[in-house]
Amino acid sequence: ASARAAIVAVRELADTVGARVTLRSLGMDPEAVPEVAAAALADAVSSNHPRDLAQTEVEQILEARL
Repeated sequence: ASARAAIVAVRELADTVGARVTLRSLGMDPEAVPEVAAAALADAVSSNHPRDLAQTEVEQILEARL
């Protein structure tokens, strides 16, 4: 229950400060999703992720934020 409350609180905070933007509003072209996903996976920071992600999973995450 407390995890769900934390999610709600973060979403409310993001709305309050105007942090909930889409990738499209930041200028991302939907056709760039595969390239951006591949670049994200190739970045050294991705090795710190607790779970290995497939490119299709990263693309789905990006597409959800378009």
